[in-house]
Amino acid sequence: MSKKTIALPIFDIVVHFDSESKSGVIVSNLHDKTAVDVNDKEFSACMDGIESLILALACAGVDIESPEVIQAIETSVQSAEF
Repeated sequence: MSKKTIALPIFDIVVHFDSESKSGVIVSNLHDKTAVDVNDKEFSACMDGIESLILALACAGVDIESPEVIQAIETSVQSAEF
C-alpha cells in the first residue's frame, strides 16, 4: 500500500501522501502562530517552505516521525520567528 497518513506531534502537522506517485498534501497550524503577524509575507513563505520540505521528505521515504526530524522541524520554525 503506497498511500499513507502521518500525524506529527508538533504544530498539528498531518501529511497525506502516496509514496508511489511521490505526491501528497500537508496541513498544519504553522500559519496560525500568534507570535507573529500572520499577514507577514516573509514568515508565511518560510512556513510554506518548511511544509514543502516535510512533504517532500515523506514522499521520498524519509521517516518524518523520527526524533531527529521532529527536532529539525521545531528548530526551523523557531528560527523563522524573527
